Amino acid sequence: MKVLYICRVFSGLAKSIKEKRWQPTGVPTIYKMIEKIDKLSVSPKFIFTDWVSNEKKTSLDLKVNKKIKINGLKSEVLLISGIFFFNFFLRSKVMRILIELKRQFSILFSVLIFNPDIIYVDRANILSGSICARFFKKKVVLRIMGIYPSMWEMLNSNKLSNILQKWCLKSKFSLVICTEDGTGGIQWMSRALNKNVKRISLLNGVDTFNSIKKEKTLLAKINKNKINILFKGRLEKIKGCYQFINSIGYLEERDKKKINVIMIGAGSEEKKILELVKKKELESIFFHIKNVPHNNIFLYHNISHIYVALNQAGNLSNSNIECFKSGLCSIIPNERKKNFWDVNIKNYFSNQDLIRIPWRNQEKELSNVLKLLINNKSKIKFFSKNIHQKSKKVLYSWNTRVTKELKLLKEIYEN
Repeated sequence: MKVLYICRVFSGLAKSIKEKRWQPTGVPTIYKMIEKIDKLSVSPKFIFTDWVSNEKKTSLDLKVNKKIKINGLKSEVLLISGIFFFNFFLRSKVMRILIELKRQFSILFSVLIFNPDIIYVDRANILSGSICARFFKKKVVLRIMGIYPSMWEMLNSNKLSNILQKWCLKSKFSLVICTEDGTGGIQWMSRALNKNVKRISLLNGVDTFNSIKKEKTLLAKINKNKINILFKGRLEKIKGCYQFINSIGYLEERDKKKINVIMIGAGSEEKKILELVKKKELESIFFHIKNVPHNNIFLYHNISHIYVALNQAGNLSNSNIECFKSGLCSIIPNERKKNFWDVNIKNYFSNQDLIRIPWRNQEKELSNVLKLLINNKSKIKFFSKNIHQKSKKVLYSWNTRVTKELKLLKEIYEN
């Protein structure tokens, strides 16, 4: 089985490419699949496309296509540039069209030369995949990493770029795989794709790590005898960080004395969040850690009792399911009918596994739930035990998860 794997240069891949040494970070569903495909007996081909982030900059600043060897991958990598030599002399729209034409020609030329059995593309390269499926009659697997609000809006838009996207999505792909992160992938695919195309939604994998000892010096400052409430994620409005701090502020003083609040993450709202903590007079119980190596994150799981996630667009993220797997009593919002956010969580976890809170009056509702848990440790233990047991049944290691995805590719190849 000859596989051609095409994806854009995610930020977590850029360092590996620049230093020519495989050390990926960021999106494990991408880099772990690359590692699995790289081990196939017939060497695959990898194409990473460098995308323009603004008018003049890309992830790699490549001016020409380039073949490289990355230490840690046995297969050669083709980098397709996202810059033209004459970028500075062209208007933005014209430049982007020419770059896209150049990119398509480079990819399609590689398809003709390599002649793969399976072409695996991410959504950023859907046009190439569509052309290969429609006109080259190739077996193409489209990979979608969750559904953004703009992807729903696109379905009802008549802008030329969105019309092209919809045309691409209606191609006869051999398979479409969507990450089940709570963003309504099943429902979106039923509207966006050709009705005859096979599609599947998969939860991400979860691994545990051997933690690095030096992190323990920081953990020593946190009182283990209190109830530790964990919040982690980018400090952005969409993550619900303000609602979380406000809900802690609503607690009575006697309840605040029983807890520590651990917030892990950085972002554009960081300064304002810290100001809000000060305003609410929570500094004595508040611990903020900007960045934690992923290997160390489970140390914080181990000392925490309650996990709060208030993501406004999907709550089956990597960060959340890691906490579920760790057996943390977890609080997340109710589903939202708009865009089908979190409506599929019930397919995996029940109300006996997770505590769900309404969107309306969310801060007060969360504060009330926290008060109940703080003063009833048996409730914490009940939900902790249930989520831990259920996670064993529905969450798998990353190796099992990507092996399943590779098996799907082999089934397409054999049929």
